[in-house]
Amino acid sequence: MDLIPKNPMSGVELPSEKQNQFEHENEVFKENYYSRDELTEFLACCKKDLSTLKYTAFHLLAHSGLHKGECFALTWADVNFETAVLRVNKAVGYSTKRGLHIKNTKTSKPRVVDLDEETLSILRKWGELQRLELSKEQLKVKSDNKQLLFPNGQNELMHPSKTSTWIRNVQKKNNLREISTHGLRHTHCSLLFESGFFTPAQVMERLGHTDLETTMKIYTHVTRQSLANSTKNYLNFIKGDSNE
Repeated sequence: MDLIPKNPMSGVELPSEKQNQFEHENEVFKENYYSRDELTEFLACCKKDLSTLKYTAFHLLAHSGLHKGECFALTWADVNFETAVLRVNKAVGYSTKRGLHIKNTKTSKPRVVDLDEETLSILRKWGELQRLELSKEQLKVKSDNKQLLFPNGQNELMHPSKTSTWIRNVQKKNNLREISTHGLRHTHCSLLFESGFFTPAQVMERLGHTDLETTMKIYTHVTRQSLANSTKNYLNFIKGDSNE
């Protein structure tokens, strides 16, 4: 009716449809994840071939299960080295109207992720190096609540799609099996279950899934693989292939 000059709803970001999330997580059934040994080799190659920023980003993605948009939205205030936890409450988004911007996480629900000592050590070393690199480039080191862990060359938001080129370069150079950056999230989920130390509910909370159904799809896939391996061992035992 032209009673107001601007539509107040034009800037609203609609949440992802539930079905889309399931379809995205179903990539795990296409082997879009690494085994424990494959992940170790991949990260070793990243450390050898990539900058410290890129290697640290991939290590964090693989050991936290973050979405890449969540990873690139992190500031140093989100990392608590004393309690060994990571606060996840935002993500980097992109639209033609707004460009790169900070938005809510996929589920709009903040969470905390426990970090292991190795990851904390790698982050701590990167933090020290980052300050030196920014000073060298004559860029201002921002306060902890504004300084991004993984900024672009101008110390601003990094486009999450950059990781696609980084990961492909490492995989091709070292003849590694190709998975996507999102596959590192599946890798983390799979290894959490494989370790036997996490319940489906704990994995759901750690990864920020909207409900248990998404988590259980991956859990079922991993346990089926484990059962298949157990069945092979059982058959070897019955056939007398053991050393006894």
